[in-house]
Amino acid sequence: IGSRTRVLVVCGEKVLVVRSWHGSGKWSLPGGGLHRGEDPKVGAVRELREETGLVVEPAELKHLISGTQNTRGLKYDYDCFSVVIDKEQPLRPQMFEVAEAAWKSVSELNVDNAGNDTMLYLSTWQRKS
Repeated sequence: IGSRTRVLVVCGEKVLVVRSWHGSGKWSLPGGGLHRGEDPKVGAVRELREETGLVVEPAELKHLISGTQNTRGLKYDYDCFSVVIDKEQPLRPQMFEVAEAAWKSVSELNVDNAGNDTMLYLSTWQRKS
């Protein structure tokens, strides 16, 4: 079982989403696999910076939800964190990591254009905030 992280970055009514080169082409949250022995918050911050250029501190992340997911026969544990920032930062997506990064309003995201896990993280955040 591997471990993965996701980060829900919230700015006003918008959230930061990315689209990967492979997969469904739907929006997802920045994140990825942890290095062996890496603290989940440290890994989440690293992945966020690698995928979008956005820099936050591990201490700024709030734990949102954890679980185990089974995708195409691959089983992994995940931690999703949230962080609220006061102004939209310019994004510098790493093109070898993601095809696109964007600020989208929460109302624009739905099951047709965002992954199921992304919708789960958003609804969990909306319930908790």
